[in-house]
Amino acid sequence: MQSLNDCVEFLGKAWNETIINDFLNLLDEKVSLISLNPRPGEKVFHTEFRKAFVHKTVSIYYKENDQGIRILLLWDNSQNPENLYQKLASSSKSKPLYKILFW
Repeated sequence: MQSLNDCVEFLGKAWNETIINDFLNLLDEKVSLISLNPRPGEKVFHTEFRKAFVHKTVSIYYKENDQGIRILLLWDNSQNPENLYQKLASSSKSKPLYKILFW
């Protein structure tokens, strides 16, 4: 949940509430698309993690398993990518940002 809070906090400092709402709507649309078809997301580092762009500056990272999809991380694409795998590994062990269960 921290990465979502970080994104919203950053947007709140740099932009206004309209921009925050637009971003949250984009995020909701991307989560809906992932829930319908998780496979198009680009595989990351030859692992089970997948990536999809929410916006040109923010990516969403998730992984799929037999029970559903776990949204793990929102990533500011301007951050150092060397830190990404470590964050993904630790976030995959903690509570997901969002969980989509298959029926």
